[in-house]
Amino acid sequence: AEIAMLTAAIMERLAKDSMGTLQLAEEDAPARLVTFCQRHGTHPACVQTCLGVVALMAVDDNPESRSDENLLKAGMGPVIMQLMEKNADQAAVMRTACVALGGLGEGAESHAQQLAEEGCFPALLRALSDHKGDARVVRAAADALVSILAYTPKRVTDLVHNGVVKILAELLSMHKEKLETSKVFLDVMACMLSEDCLANTPASFLSQAFIYGGIVPIVLAVTQLHKEDLKLVKAGIVAFGRLIEASDTNDLDLVVEQGATAVLAQAVALHGAEGKITRPALTSVVRILGASKASVAEVVKSGMALMCVKVLKHHSEDQRVLRTAATVVQMLISLTSLGGDDTGEILVADLLKTGIVKSLVHAFHQRCQDPRNAKIVCELLESLALSGDGGAKAIVDHKGLELIMEAVAPHAAVFKVKRPAMGTLEAIAGVNDEYDATVTGLIQGSPALTKGQQKKSNFAGKLLSGAAHGAEGLLHAGEALVRVGSKAATHDPEEEQEDEAVKTVKSAKSVKSTASDG
Repeated sequence: AEIAMLTAAIMERLAKDSMGTLQLAEEDAPARLVTFCQRHGTHPACVQTCLGVVALMAVDDNPESRSDENLLKAGMGPVIMQLMEKNADQAAVMRTACVALGGLGEGAESHAQQLAEEGCFPALLRALSDHKGDARVVRAAADALVSILAYTPKRVTDLVHNGVVKILAELLSMHKEKLETSKVFLDVMACMLSEDCLANTPASFLSQAFIYGGIVPIVLAVTQLHKEDLKLVKAGIVAFGRLIEASDTNDLDLVVEQGATAVLAQAVALHGAEGKITRPALTSVVRILGASKASVAEVVKSGMALMCVKVLKHHSEDQRVLRTAATVVQMLISLTSLGGDDTGEILVADLLKTGIVKSLVHAFHQRCQDPRNAKIVCELLESLALSGDGGAKAIVDHKGLELIMEAVAPHAAVFKVKRPAMGTLEAIAGVNDEYDATVTGLIQGSPALTKGQQKKSNFAGKLLSGAAHGAEGLLHAGEALVRVGSKAATHDPEEEQEDEAVKTVKSAKSVKSTASDG
């Protein structure tokens, strides 16, 4: 009778409230619920109904009627955990209890801290272990775990020691066909690898727990199985990206061996237009390439470079995605050129066939005011120019030189932009006399030079012209030009003209001598 009355009161108040919020915020309601749960704790039907009320009161969106704080003050946390212990074999009770715990813990950090101190994590792990086959129970328990752990990152070490990774691996494998359930487990993994959790554990502790706990192949298999589902792929790529970011070089080699690059490439291939997937996937590739030499061949084999060209062609909304795609291509060109075989030549040839320079111009034209964009544009074009005459020709033929000048113009004093820009121009000028004359003309008329610097533009042209066919001379020319640009940015251009002229003559003689020796 008491259950019926309570349920009827809830339904009546819900019906009267057009916003669907609960009006159970009377001062004595939490205390009455605690007493009721303690009195009828051995009756599953009573417990489930009461916990359902607690869950509704805890997750109410209306702050005036939300009662999570009052419920916790009344001692509801320990009561819920006692009820879970008494009704451990009742799936319906366990599911509702997990929902209630998650609702109580997600409202504020102090609430989550209190529940953690009262023992919520062991209770949730028991629910996951004892009801592995019930998707609704394990999903509710995993949701609650994420809600509370987000506020209590220091507890992640205890979770690992209590076997959470093994439990997650087993559950993810068992429920991999179930889309929503798999996604929740991936969310748990991502939460455990958050910056806050990583900051509260020793280096590589969490990444090694996952990698050597056997969960990586399962995550890859689940992501592969549900490759068409946007939400699950995003959850998998985010979780996987955090794992890669937290791993050291040796561990990354193992992750690559287990098939990481293929899954990342698949995500980009199928969802290249989705920045929330493409960016973390490409960021993971950058991290892998930067830390694992063994990964280069796998990344090339996956076709990632050509997919990045497509991203540059078609993804115009998020400049972060464009920068990351360009970075992947630049790294692959540079790293394969050091391999001692023809992999680099083949890669560059394929990139040129797919229109890498055109795509780069399309992606970054009128976007080089951002120094990050300007830097990667110049670095990628430099890699192409140094790869051979084909790369240099593509840059000249497809407005790559114009893009370089556009990148340099607003960043004349930024070494990280100017150095690769000059490296590109040097490589192109060394191809033939025609390109040499083109590069010299560009530098002489560069808008990046101020009026006071204009006299130095002739020096730049002479440097490049005089050293055009000597590789070492070109290198010295570029360094000299960068030094001139850096000085001009920090000095009054009208000052020290005589001294600068003397330095110019000396530098020019030095470069000519070096070019001749070369």
